[in-house]
Amino acid sequence: IVISGEVFCETPSHAPVNCKRGSIIILPNGALHRFRTNSSGMKFVAFHPDSEFGPTPKDNPMFNKTRYN
Repeated sequence: IVISGEVFCETPSHAPVNCKRGSIIILPNGALHRFRTNSSGMKFVAFHPDSEFGPTPKDNPMFNKTRYN
């Protein structure tokens, strides 16, 4: 759920989708995707039902299942 800012959600099989405050982004399990923001950035709430919950980056799915370019 996008809390503030603006983001483009990009996948290999779809054109970029512009998501603004209040948008809900739902992706299938294992779907390749990335988020691109403008210079203002964004804030969001993420729910990962398949994740290993943990308080540190080592155990957090937002880090351990993410590839950085």
